[in-house]
Amino acid sequence: MRSKRGLIECVERDFLGAPFSEDELELTMAVCDAFGKCSGPEPSKFTYKETPWIDAKTRASAPEGEKRNEPITLESMKDCLMEIARKYEIHSAQDVRRYAEIA
Repeated sequence: MRSKRGLIECVERDFLGAPFSEDELELTMAVCDAFGKCSGPEPSKFTYKETPWIDAKTRASAPEGEKRNEPITLESMKDCLMEIARKYEIHSAQDVRRYAEIA
């Protein structure tokens, strides 16, 4: 896991000059802190169970176990993340950290 200073440097570097509030930057840091330490396969364990991935898999209609390259729309991702935020009552950086522990 990155140090808090490392996260701050990452956010400052990548979002410098971006029109984000202090709360939005704190939330971004919480997401980086909570999920940035995951390897590639780890997020797949919970994301592939969500609607955008299920819908893409269905549209691709490829046999089970076969790789699919069906796109996932930005709108479906937004809807999915908003549903997760509602379901798990995610309103703050602390809530993101709590969700990461149960995801």
